[in-house]
Amino acid sequence: MFQQLIPVLENYGILGLVILAFAESSFFPVFPDFLLIPMCLSNPDQALLYALIATVASAAGACFGYTLGKYIGSPLLHYFTSSVTTEKIERAFKAYGTWAVLLAGLTPLPYKLFTISSGIFALPLPRFFVATLIGRGIRFLLEAILIMIVGEKAVGFIRNNFPLLSIILAVIILAILLIVKMRNKKAGETIQP
Repeated sequence: MFQQLIPVLENYGILGLVILAFAESSFFPVFPDFLLIPMCLSNPDQALLYALIATVASAAGACFGYTLGKYIGSPLLHYFTSSVTTEKIERAFKAYGTWAVLLAGLTPLPYKLFTISSGIFALPLPRFFVATLIGRGIRFLLEAILIMIVGEKAVGFIRNNFPLLSIILAVIILAILLIVKMRNKKAGETIQP
């Protein structure tokens, strides 16, 4: 049903991309990639611009999702879950929320769940926003660059490998996080008397 909106949004060009990227980050179930990829294919010289526009619009929509979570999501969460469950989720989100937002921005996971959760659990807005820009920026820019380099063949590659590529990127980012964490821990051990 929602897929039928893509041709309508295509008629609006960049404005349609802005609307879809904004909405998907906060409440809408259709990925902006479904509009970004055809736009990049039809005008490869503008692919990076389209990716940048999708990133900024997605980040703005993520902030809207954050606001929804902050003001509406928390009462709903407390209504549907026990306080013990909510506390467990909140501890995990406070410890790893920024990384979860960044990784979700790269993957085909429903991003709106992470934007709304960030508001519910009061993830610091600057960290949330930076994680959103990085995650969504990497995703959309990689798609645009791949289309600029490979052209039409990129569509099949992205369609067939997007989940796998997302997982590989997520593993790389997690590995970097672990390495940094281990180095910081070792540096802290050597400094202590």
